[in-house]
Amino acid sequence: MKVILLAAGLSKRMGTNKLVRPVHGTCLLEIALRAALSYTDRLAVVTGYEREKTAFFAARYNAEEIFNPDYELGQESSLRRALLSCDEDIIVLPADLPFITKEDYLTAEAMLKGYEAARPLYDGQPGHPVALAESLIRKYRSESRTMVRDLIGQSRHNYYASSRKACIQDIDTEEAFQNFLTGKQ
Repeated sequence: MKVILLAAGLSKRMGTNKLVRPVHGTCLLEIALRAALSYTDRLAVVTGYEREKTAFFAARYNAEEIFNPDYELGQESSLRRALLSCDEDIIVLPADLPFITKEDYLTAEAMLKGYEAARPLYDGQPGHPVALAESLIRKYRSESRTMVRDLIGQSRHNYYASSRKACIQDIDTEEAFQNFLTGKQ
């Protein structure tokens, strides 16, 4: 199954592009790419803000680049670009979730069977990665004004319990970034 990493955002709360900021000799985007590669070699990265930086890492890991010129409109615009570029079941997630592992991808894929979407819940909070069936992607394309979360809510979906806090641990603030650097979770 193809993995699509959303890496086009402005990182407004960080003040700098968090995905390419140094982290122990690497960066968040590389951590996400390596985790995805442990699951599949079929990768795509949605780029936008500071495209040249994120595209560099996509190329380094042989990931397809999907450019979102409308990245300033937010994550839904990046997700739309991703869904318009594929004709298969996929797993999608923001690239700022550094604790996602191969097992998280395998679980999402397994939980998609018989459904149009599968998403983990940790303590009642929706998380990532999200698996989407080709049939849901086709519906999304035909309903141009529908948001993905609304379409998932109207579909045969599987919100499954996850015991891994990793599915909700994104790096959105300087505090979260510093906690990640120092190993605090």
